[in-house]
Amino acid sequence: MPASSDFIQHTDSEVSVIAIDLVTEKYHVSKNWERYDIVILEKAVNYQRDVASAVKRYQLWHTMRLIQENSRRQTEASDVKVQDELVRIKMFLDGEKSRLANELSTVITR
Repeated sequence: MPASSDFIQHTDSEVSVIAIDLVTEKYHVSKNWERYDIVILEKAVNYQRDVASAVKRYQLWHTMRLIQENSRRQTEASDVKVQDELVRIKMFLDGEKSRLANELSTVITR
């Protein structure tokens, strides 16, 4: 596996610039924040929260896609048993959508 230095010292300047941008911290926490009792969590803690949030947002997006697909299938279904099953699926998906939105503190308007 190539090391970061392989990309930083790459002959293509565009690759080199991108590599430097990726490994360089652009922002830092000011020491003045301590004076105002502003607490910044460690990167590892923020990283875990960010990953969990991203996974939940993906789950919400996927659930919304499943709701759209289920709705399309409901309009096309003519058999009563199939319609009943699709209604049960809709109720389950709506519950999942609400749960995920609540966990993410997100309001869904559609």
